[in-house]
Amino acid sequence: APHGLRDLHAPGYVRAYAYDQDEIDEVITELAQQILMPRLPPKGLSQEELRALKPWEGPRHFVLIDDVQDLRPAQSYPQKPPVGAALWKLMERARQVGLHVFSTRNSANWATMPMDPWVKSQTSAKVAQLYMDN
Repeated sequence: APHGLRDLHAPGYVRAYAYDQDEIDEVITELAQQILMPRLPPKGLSQEELRALKPWEGPRHFVLIDDVQDLRPAQSYPQKPPVGAALWKLMERARQVGLHVFSTRNSANWATMPMDPWVKSQTSAKVAQLYMDN
């Protein structure tokens, strides 16, 4: 019987599957730095050059994060950013780099959600958000 995301295994469709905090962060950071950031247009383009940019037409990357509230927040000692922070700025430019991010979280502590770093970054990037009660 299928067990969710871990049963996705079609060749060429799953780049990585991670469930350990550090491994999740490594996979996301590698995706951001080695694949997505090089897709960004160079800095200093004129308005005409920016208008002439075409939408991303290459491979797209879908990042699925279940229970995002369980990811490690910023850590002061040893200093580490929150897990997945490498994607936050890229979510603002997702259409330019072929990025799609889907995250789920527990709706407990609803009042504190605006303070959650993932929710804040998705709101800042104007990412569509769907809230469902289970």
